[in-house]
Amino acid sequence: MILTKLPQHTPDRDNIWGADPLERKACAETLTSLIRGMTKSYVIGLYGHWGSGKTVFLQQLELELEAIKVPVVRVDAWRSDFLSDPLVALVEAINQRQATEAKAKDRVVSRSGDELLEASLTMALPLTEIGSAASSVATPGWAATTAAFKGAISMAKEIVSKRVAASQDLREGIARARDFLTGRDLNDPMGPVRKPMVIIIDELDRCRPDYAVRMLERIKHFFDIHGVVFIIASDGKNLPAAVKSQYGSEVAGEEYLRKFFDYEYMLPEPSAHQFSGILFESFGWADIIPEGNMVYDQGFGSRDEIAKFVHGINSYDRRFDYSEALTAFPEVATWLGLKLRDQAQAFTLVDVYLRTRGEKEIAFPHLAVFLACLRFGREDKYRAIIRNPDPNSFLAEIGVGWPSSGSYRVIQNLVSQLAKWGPPQQQSASMLVNTATQYGGLDNGEFLENVARLRHFRELELFAVTESFTRLAPL
Repeated sequence: MILTKLPQHTPDRDNIWGADPLERKACAETLTSLIRGMTKSYVIGLYGHWGSGKTVFLQQLELELEAIKVPVVRVDAWRSDFLSDPLVALVEAINQRQATEAKAKDRVVSRSGDELLEASLTMALPLTEIGSAASSVATPGWAATTAAFKGAISMAKEIVSKRVAASQDLREGIARARDFLTGRDLNDPMGPVRKPMVIIIDELDRCRPDYAVRMLERIKHFFDIHGVVFIIASDGKNLPAAVKSQYGSEVAGEEYLRKFFDYEYMLPEPSAHQFSGILFESFGWADIIPEGNMVYDQGFGSRDEIAKFVHGINSYDRRFDYSEALTAFPEVATWLGLKLRDQAQAFTLVDVYLRTRGEKEIAFPHLAVFLACLRFGREDKYRAIIRNPDPNSFLAEIGVGWPSSGSYRVIQNLVSQLAKWGPPQQQSASMLVNTATQYGGLDNGEFLENVARLRHFRELELFAVTESFTRLAPL
């Protein structure tokens, strides 16, 4: 089998939402309705937990806006935080969008993008130059004469004058870019703004604190222009922390940030069951178990179905392993409160575990799912189990506060059996499985998958199960 990983999903312009497994199309419609007729300056804060899929949603929202002829400028703040001033990154993104528009429609930008960039650089650099001019007065070897002092002041005034002029040029350049992208310059350049230009800023909460705060301040100071709408995505936690790191812990970060945002929208958190469907398709499991869920269910009530299930496990039919893992994953991920990115990483670990089983090597999907999710949801407990793979210590870790039904009950039952496993238990398991196969019944039917696997072992320690994770996900 070929190993894979979760690909970065890129929405298709012709099929933006697909089946919309996360049910976010309605969210985009809400924001699109708000934005499409916006003619004033407006800043929207889009909040979602880390790893909740904000980037993909913003890509989908961008396509929706472009479909109704609302131009979008996209800025990946994290990719540009090596710069000292985010103003340059904002202007460069606008210039690139203008160039794309000009090429697509065989048009010529009314003013060169170099002028806009030059203005931004002038705004970004003068403070350093002013400092150099002023400090030169006190440089050893420089006679601190009245003439020298006046020369430094004159130089500083010249720089400040350039900065004031550049500020005006910058605002005018942004307005011209808005007009060019929205088509206003082709209709009535002196008339009212009827359509906005949207600037999407993603990954701001991953940037250096000083860069993130300065980005917001630059937007406030230079982009308060009719018809310029910002959508700024963050997790809602890192930005307030960035404010405190810049201005001191006594500053209320959230209150400080409120003056930058006109509207705050919380992206709904998808359920683990919804996201499992995406993972199922993305990792190619649909090709492995195209028939869907194959897990034994007491409700089947058919001897042939039970016999098929037991035979599948005994013959190392991996489809049953994948099916059990798919059944358990959303339940365990939900209980541990895994975010989307954590779920993707845990699912990757389960995928690797199953794909690396030997041809005649029994897998324990429920336990694999539990350990993988524990790795990213309760690292301290995962560490304790991996370092001391004793069944009793394992049960101690999951014995308090955990559900007593569903997949957790299966996991607890498995570990309980491992704690006392030996030849008598192996013989009993063989009898139970043979009875279930022959007569189609089992008192504890929900544990059939474990019993069918455990019958292969004369003696088994939990270490035989956890050693794979010691290799695959070491700490």
